[in-house]
Amino acid sequence: MHNEKMKKVGKNNVRKYAYDIAKHWLGKEKTMSHQAKVFTDEEVERVLKFTENTKHCLRNRTLVLTSFQSGMRAKELASLRYKDVVNSDGTIKSEIRLSAEQTKGSDSRTVYISTKLQQDLLHYVKGTHFRSVEDKFFQTQKSNSKVGFTPNTLCQFFHYLYKQAGIEEGASSHSGRRTLATKLCERGTNLRLVMEVLGHKNLSTTQKYLSVNVNMLKQAIELV
Repeated sequence: MHNEKMKKVGKNNVRKYAYDIAKHWLGKEKTMSHQAKVFTDEEVERVLKFTENTKHCLRNRTLVLTSFQSGMRAKELASLRYKDVVNSDGTIKSEIRLSAEQTKGSDSRTVYISTKLQQDLLHYVKGTHFRSVEDKFFQTQKSNSKVGFTPNTLCQFFHYLYKQAGIEEGASSHSGRRTLATKLCERGTNLRLVMEVLGHKNLSTTQKYLSVNVNMLKQAIELV
């Protein structure tokens, strides 16, 4: 009976038929992709604690902090050079201006750096050897300091770092952005400001990043 049905649907529709069968037995739609995990404060601390025992501990810790506190994409983090982050007097910029080539899409954008993150970035700079202002800000073990991470290798870096720290389910390079967006909204930040922080063009895109949690629901009901 099963073979006869497979013949009727035709060769080009075999995959769809198999999908429908799986959906029937599982009782739900097959999800091809998942939203990146939103970290709790405890999970972020667990990852930061784990970085203390990694080979490039200062760099790894700073990458995690920058991801969760600036909301930059992996592509943007990988593209950063010394001159993008550090002023000529050695201080850390409060605004990092990314060119269209550094961002997703075709538009440039500005990333705002908090005072706390500026201090962490300065600590990293003081503990890292840079040869010129053109050096990649987040360097790898490669001898050529102008190469550094690629967007792909940085995505892999975050994936394996979180996995080794014991946080596997849904944790990815996008977790920093989703976590920041959710925390900002939890603290009552206007959604359009969150949109600007993430560098989105459309509000609907920002809304997809948010993860509703118990604290947000409690705060919402208190407004009634």
